[in-house]
Order: sequence, then structure tokens, then C-alpha cells
Amino acid sequence: MHSEYFTVYHVDCDRNGLLKTDVFQEMILNTACRAAEIGGFGIPELNRQGRTWVLARYQQHTISSPRIGDKLRIDTWIEMNRMAFSMRNFRAFRVSDDGVQTLLAEATSAWAVIDIHSRENVNFNDIPHYPEPEGGSVDLPRLPRPDRKGEAISSTHRIVYSDLDQNGHCNSSRYLQIMIDSLDEIDGIFPSDLQVSYSHEIFFGETVTIKHTVKGSPFFAIYNQNGTLCVTAQFLLPNL
Repeated sequence: MHSEYFTVYHVDCDRNGLLKTDVFQEMILNTACRAAEIGGFGIPELNRQGRTWVLARYQQHTISSPRIGDKLRIDTWIEMNRMAFSMRNFRAFRVSDDGVQTLLAEATSAWAVIDIHSRENVNFNDIPHYPEPEGGSVDLPRLPRPDRKGEAISSTHRIVYSDLDQNGHCNSSRYLQIMIDSLDEIDGIFPSDLQVSYSHEIFFGETVTIKHTVKGSPFFAIYNQNGTLCVTAQFLLPNL
């Protein structure tokens, strides 16, 4: 297991002092990146082999949203490698000044290694220091089947410089913020549960279409400019 520590600053939060959903996910995913680097199979090492990590699925259950000034500890470990995916889990804690730790959130994720040029999956056994299982599972609440029959609202977003990550495509956490922004809520959106599936990369300059339902907890779908479905997500509300 690997742990990283973070402090929640004003720039990370909304006008109510709550840590933004996409920034929280970014902290969690950065913990995974650091753990992979220490293990010898991080993005810098894979890039030297012409490969990289991509996130395929992500699910998070939040018990309490972090606030300005909170000190966080995020733990991560690999549960298993299955087929072409590595399953990595997380727990996030608030750490008080006297060392008391309070569980804030749990998350699961599925990652694949792809060839940078062909964009095809790479077998983990072909990686010199491939990820080994380290711990057990995390049991997250099962999300109900989303109601996708309701009226859908569409908006658009052009992928710009600040959306990109080291792989040259839209960052995983940026998709969350793009979806949240499409809801046009000044007080933000803090789902108790969220589930995201990433199926197709989106690159600089592309104008994406974001559709979401308006009944109950929103279901999102992001399409690239060719009409290809790239990302889907489901949020469970109300706000925390």
C-alpha cells in the first residue's frame, strides 16, 4: 500500500469552502500515479517504452466532502490484475492535528496500459516491473440503473490547453468538471456516489457535446465532434 498527503487550499474549493469534486478525484488519481512510479511502472518509465497508462473505469463513494484547511491522507493499493486491466483501490482520510483519522471516501478504478503509437492494449506480463496485487477489495454501494429516458440537455465544450494531461488527451478529472459545469449550478455538485467509464480519448481542439438527463440524479454522456461516445457517468445526489 502507498500513501500520499495533501492539504486542501482555497484554490481547490468552491465558494462554500468544499473541495471540488474533480480536484478530489485528481488527488486520488495522483496518488495512484506516484505509487506506480515508486513501483517502477509509472508513466515516465512506460513512456520510455512507448507505452502509457489510461483510466478505463472509476467509482467513488464519498461519506463527507473535504473542506478548506483539511489535511488528507490517501491510501492506494492494487487489488488484482484481470484480463488487460489493473484494478486499483483507494481510501481517503481527514487527519486532525492530533492524528485522528476520519474516513472520507473510498474508490475503485480499472487501468490499462496501451501502446502510445498503436493505441492497443499491452499485456502486463510484457512490462518489466508489472503491477502486483497488494491488498483486498473495497465494497462500494451499488448504483441504481440510471433513468436515461428523461429529457436530455446538451451543451458543448472545446478541449483547450488546460484540459490536457501528459498523454496529450483530455485529463480524466477534467471530464468530471466539464460535466459538472454543464449543470450550470453556482453552488457546485457534490455527489455521494459517482461512476465514470472512459471509452475513447478526446484531444486538443475537439469540440465535445455533453448531454445529461434532468430527472433525478443526472446521467452524463460526452461525445466527440465525430459523434463517438467517449465518456459516460452517473452521479447520485443530493449534495453532501
